[in-house]
Amino acid sequence: MTRREQLEELLKADPDDVFLNYALALACISEGNAETGLRHLQQVIDDNPDYVAAYYTGKNSKLDIDRAFGLSPNELGEKTVAFAGKVMKGWKPKK
Repeated sequence: MTRREQLEELLKADPDDVFLNYALALACISEGNAETGLRHLQQVIDDNPDYVAAYYTGKNSKLDIDRAFGLSPNELGEKTVAFAGKVMKGWKPKK
């Protein structure tokens, strides 16, 4: 049984566990399934906007994001800033 499969089994008992959902996202990304992993990360952020690790992982997975969604680094940066501003009520990067 893979790590991802183990996490999916644990989530059946507690589907709202933020750490298990985050770990599942990481397991998917490490298996090379960036698109699924990033969907799980987005769900973690949507359900738990204060779970900072998910933002950090998403930012550091930008090469996987680029491959999964075909975004250039500039597009990725713009989307990250826009998303952070939306979630954190007006946040803007330091210049």
